[in-house]
Amino acid sequence: MYLEYLGTFFNFEGSLIQDRDCSAEEWDDIVMLFANPHNAHTVTVPFNQGEMTWEFYVSSGERDLILVTEDGNRWARKLKLTLTAMSAQWLAGENLQGVDN
Repeated sequence: MYLEYLGTFFNFEGSLIQDRDCSAEEWDDIVMLFANPHNAHTVTVPFNQGEMTWEFYVSSGERDLILVTEDGNRWARKLKLTLTAMSAQWLAGENLQGVDN
């Protein structure tokens, strides 16, 4: 059997929390930015004792609806995202890419 080595993919799951100074309209813009079926987002995420900047796509997102009224919808102040790497960050025989420690 021959196994084609694809490399190591680091995927991330985390939440964005709406700041108290962020309006509902601004927060909706942030949600729509990640909901847009864009090919990839360049995102910097925590990694080990530093950070990693890489291209990811949003494979899932989740937010909780709190209340529906005639004036509009009230959403929880948290957006949970799963980011999936577009390509391997670590290939056989090479150094880990995109990492700043």
